Amino acid sequence: MKKDISTEEKILQAATKIFKAKGYSGARMQKIADSAGINKAMLHYYFRSKKLLFDKIFIKLMNSFLSNIIATLNSDNTWDEILTDLSEKLFIFITQNREIPLFLVNELHKNPDFFTEQLVKFKEVSNSSFFSMIENEGKKGNIIKADPLQILVHVISGMMYPVIAEPIISSIGSFNDEDFYNFLFQRKEIVPKIIMEYLKKV
Repeated sequence: MKKDISTEEKILQAATKIFKAKGYSGARMQKIADSAGINKAMLHYYFRSKKLLFDKIFIKLMNSFLSNIIATLNSDNTWDEILTDLSEKLFIFITQNREIPLFLVNELHKNPDFFTEQLVKFKEVSNSSFFSMIENEGKKGNIIKADPLQILVHVISGMMYPVIAEPIISSIGSFNDEDFYNFLFQRKEIVPKIIMEYLKKV
């Protein structure tokens, strides 16, 4: 029997929404089947278990997130241009996928051993052009000597944490959706500037 690609895509789209909202433990195969407009037997034909379906979706989301970071860190731009570009890319990613930051954090902490194979890919980051530039510029005295990983974590957390803490931030600022979007837009300008000022204090 030949699998219908469009049906598989419907399943993946439905499952992605449900996994993002409910997490692995809270998602139900019947709910995914209903959302995809198919019966449960058809769902199991395409994906024999919830784990196989979750693995495919999580890997896709993780790779999408990681590829954005690695490509930016290995660009031909200067270190300060990379900081600005990275904030921009993260802004686009998280505003298009508001549920992903919390989803990734929750699943990584619930099953750290389960995701070890995927996390290994993050080691590519330490071999990036950006890491080399920060180290070299520090040695030359053009910027202060700083751990590139600290810098990267500051950018990622500076952009992603507000999405994870959206209920708190929106409550403090009395934000609606548009207000929160504008808040994130401002963050992508502020975060790299703060880091640049810190690094340039020589």
